[in-house]
Amino acid sequence: MFDLCLFDLDNTLLRTDDLEDIRTRGVEQQSSPAYKTELLRRIGDPVNRFIYTPAHLTALRARWPQMKFALFTRSPEAYAVTLDGVAYPDFNWDTGVVYETVPRGCHKPNGWGIRECMRQCGIVDPRRVVMVGDEAVDVKSAYHAGCWAVLDKASWPRGNWDGRKHWGALELVPDAVIGGPDELYAVLADIEAYAPHLEWEFNGSQDSSHQSRFSSVNHFYPREVGEPDRAKEEIHSAGRHFSDYESLDSRRIWHALTHNIHMHKEAQVFPVQWCNTVYSFVRKRFPYLRLSNQSVTIAAIPQRPLRLPRMQYFVAQLQRDFGGRASLGMTHDAVHFSTTLLSYGQGVRSQSGDHLGRVDRFMNVRDHLFVTDPASVRGRDFVIIDDVCTSGATLMYAKKRLIEAGARNVQLLALSRNISEILPRSQVSQY
Repeated sequence: MFDLCLFDLDNTLLRTDDLEDIRTRGVEQQSSPAYKTELLRRIGDPVNRFIYTPAHLTALRARWPQMKFALFTRSPEAYAVTLDGVAYPDFNWDTGVVYETVPRGCHKPNGWGIRECMRQCGIVDPRRVVMVGDEAVDVKSAYHAGCWAVLDKASWPRGNWDGRKHWGALELVPDAVIGGPDELYAVLADIEAYAPHLEWEFNGSQDSSHQSRFSSVNHFYPREVGEPDRAKEEIHSAGRHFSDYESLDSRRIWHALTHNIHMHKEAQVFPVQWCNTVYSFVRKRFPYLRLSNQSVTIAAIPQRPLRLPRMQYFVAQLQRDFGGRASLGMTHDAVHFSTTLLSYGQGVRSQSGDHLGRVDRFMNVRDHLFVTDPASVRGRDFVIIDDVCTSGATLMYAKKRLIEAGARNVQLLALSRNISEILPRSQVSQY
């Protein structure tokens, strides 16, 4: 499937947290024997550092002999060449990009390095390229270059993830998330099997063994809105929506779900794949329905005044659709549907039309969203749906208001998570 597979070096191929200080000192040290000697001493036996062993890389090349392999790292040449020479002396990379190779202002998360490796290998189509990395900047670089992103969590510390590098990577919803090199073979053979569930519904992969994939991210209330410090809600997403930013142009142009969502911005009838996704989500998150007489109610974020109630149309379609499927509970009455559960009060503003910032979005929803009939929700379970989650404000306050009214369990599902600007403004136009 791929013509080029790029690997990040530090904490993707090898564990190198303890080398950070000497790594940063390596710029323009290519001709320094003292630097190389000290680095070799610090590296020690590379066996203790392997995530991807030489055997792993050799097996990948044997499986795909026509595929090119490249290193794409922010590390200096003196550091990267020395480390690679010790760890992988017999593996010949087809090309690579190190710190000194990249023009000023074009380092990760910019995708310039990926495009440069493509150029050197004579590859034009980014859909034939995959980037394997361990943190957010690797995923951003892949998105900027327009290629596929695989997040490998093998080096992540247990129970102590970094918010920027680790949680930030998960928030970007990579094309595939793996736990080590043994999983990469299957990903390279059929990366679309690992897609978020709604994207999988559209991509044609016949492999369902890695589904249903719903990415889960905690969203925090801004301190300015008056909620308890570090208050948060968990939001599940079934796919991605790439925003209209220049830095995302190369990925958005061939991303099917982004285009599908835009096609249905004014729709009253929606693709069956949307229904399949909600059905799979309910089955996954409410397994106890099959073992009890309990039920769950599906509802959606309400429309603002003078706007088409499109998500309410979708809930009505879900009701018809679920009626023709196998019941998710002991009876066909296990799943209920509501198009009137939540409402906005007068004065609510358009989040996008009024160009509201993050804090204003939260305040706008906080002050205007309410449960239509609070007495009817006590002790009940709910799934609240939105098509695109950006700040998370609407879904978060929907759950908060329902819990305040006595709801027992509220699950939040965004059909897509919005991927917003990924580069500093100074880097946007640079490859």
